[in-house]
Amino acid sequence: MKNLTFEQFNKADFTLYEKNPIIKNPMPSFVIADPSVITPDVSHDGLWHLFCHTFFGVYIYNSNDGINFKKGKCIVRRAMRPNINYIDGKYYLFYEHTR
Repeated sequence: MKNLTFEQFNKADFTLYEKNPIIKNPMPSFVIADPSVITPDVSHDGLWHLFCHTFFGVYIYNSNDGINFKKGKCIVRRAMRPNINYIDGKYYLFYEHTR
């Protein structure tokens, strides 16, 4: 997926997964938002890594197939809008810190 062109993405046929949502919000937060994903073709371990935020902070969810994600874990408290990037051989997680 890392070499997907805009034209290929624009022509892609997306279908809603009938068992949505694929990740559950950690209670008591009812919000889970702004996902950023590392796909297996660029991840360090061949897994899917999904970063998102709740009222409590940034969470990470991992999956073997991109559908069945393990229970999320908070990795940064009081943060939102995560964006994960692979730059010059390193992964960088950018996010907004909240007070």
